[in-house]
Amino acid sequence: MTPGDIYGVAKRDKLILSFGAVLIKKLGKAKALDISQRMRQLGRLTLKLLEIDPRKIYLQEFISGESFDTIIKATEELCEAMATSDGRRAFKMPSLATRLGYLLAKIGNVKRGCAIRHQNEVDRLAAETFLSLLKSEWTHTVSSCALNTLSGRKDHQVQVLPLTEDLVKVRQRMQKEMEKGTRAVLENREYSSWRKLAQTTMSRLILFTKGEEEKFLVSFWRRIRIAQNGKKT
Repeated sequence: MTPGDIYGVAKRDKLILSFGAVLIKKLGKAKALDISQRMRQLGRLTLKLLEIDPRKIYLQEFISGESFDTIIKATEELCEAMATSDGRRAFKMPSLATRLGYLLAKIGNVKRGCAIRHQNEVDRLAAETFLSLLKSEWTHTVSSCALNTLSGRKDHQVQVLPLTEDLVKVRQRMQKEMEKGTRAVLENREYSSWRKLAQTTMSRLILFTKGEEEKFLVSFWRRIRIAQNGKKT
C-alpha cells in the first residue's frame, strides 16, 4: 500500500470525492490539507477492503449492512488489532481506528444524501442500515478497544520533569538571547533579527506561563507593565 495507491483510490472514488466536497463547503479551503488527510485515510480503508473482497470496486459498495462486518475486519487489519498480555483486545494504531469511526459515519450520511437526491431507494436503505449498525456495534467492537489502548498508553508514560536549576539556566540563556536580539533589532532593523527575537520571546513566554500562554489576555501583560513602571518610579 503506497501513497500513490492511496491517492489513486481516493481520486477515482466518487463517494470519497463527494465527502471531500462536503467538507470543503463546511470548513473552507483553509482546511484543505486536513480534508485531504481524511480522504487519504478513507482511501487506505478502501484499499484494505478491496484486498478482502476484490469483487467490489468502490467504497460506496461497502457502505451497506451486508458489508459492515467486512469493514470491521478491514479496520482491524489496517489498525493492527492484537491481544494484550491480559487477553484484552487492543490496536497498534488506535488513533486511526477512532478516526475511521467518525469518517465512516460521515461517509454513510453522504451516501444517504446522494441516494435521496437521486431517489435511489436501494442505496438509501443500504446507507441507513449501515449507519444503524455503525451506531449500535462500532462502539463495542472498535472504538472502546481503541480508547482503552490510548488510555493504557497514557497511563504507562513516564513524565520526566525538569530540575529547577535546569529551568533557571534556560531562563538565563533566553534572557541573554532576548537582550542580544533587542540590540540587533535596534541596530540593523532587519526582518531576520526581528524574527529571531520574536521566536526567543515566544519561547520565554511559554516557559513563563508553563505552556498556557493562550489563557493570558493582553490586559494581563498591561497590568504587569504598569506595575513594573510603578516600581521604577
